[in-house]
Amino acid sequence: MHNDTPYSYGNVSKILHWLVALFVIGNLIGGLVMEDLPPELRGMIMPVHKSVGIAVLVLMFVRSGWRAFQGFPKLPHAIPARERQLARLGHLAFYPLLILMPLSGWMLSSAADRTTSFFGLFDLPRMIAPDLALREFFGAAHSVLAWGLVALVTVHIAAALYHHYIQGHKLIRRML
Repeated sequence: MHNDTPYSYGNVSKILHWLVALFVIGNLIGGLVMEDLPPELRGMIMPVHKSVGIAVLVLMFVRSGWRAFQGFPKLPHAIPARERQLARLGHLAFYPLLILMPLSGWMLSSAADRTTSFFGLFDLPRMIAPDLALREFFGAAHSVLAWGLVALVTVHIAAALYHHYIQGHKLIRRML
C-alpha cells in the first residue's frame, strides 16, 4: 500500500515521515551540542549537519509534492473538532519550518563564506555573497527556527502519545 487512504498513511508517507523525523531530530540534537564541542570535533560534525539539512530540504520538497497529491488522511471523528483543527495547523506548520530551517542554514553558510557540501559528493552553490550582517541575521533565524522546531516536534510527539495511549484513538498505528 503505497498511497494514503482516507484514514491512514501509505508506505511512501511513512518512509518520508520517519526519514525526515530521524534526520531532523539528529540535526537538532547535533546543533544543540555542537557549540560546546572543541573546534576540531565541531569541524568534523558540521559537514554532516549541513548534508543532513540539505537532505531534509530535498525530502521536504518531495514530501510537499506527495502531500499535495495525496492530501491528509482524516482524523477520527471521536477527536473534538478543535483538536482536529489544531492537529492540521501543526502538521501544516511543519512544512514551512522544515523548508526554511535548512534554507536558513545554507544562507548562513553562504553569508559566512563557507562551503556547503552534500556528503562530500558535490558542493552546493553559494546563495548569497559573504556578508557579516547577513551572517548574523541568518544565524539568528536558524536558531529561532530550530527552537520553533523543537517546540513543534515536542507538541507533535506529546499529542500523538496522548491521543494514542490516553484517549485510545490509536493514532500512532497510522504511521507505523
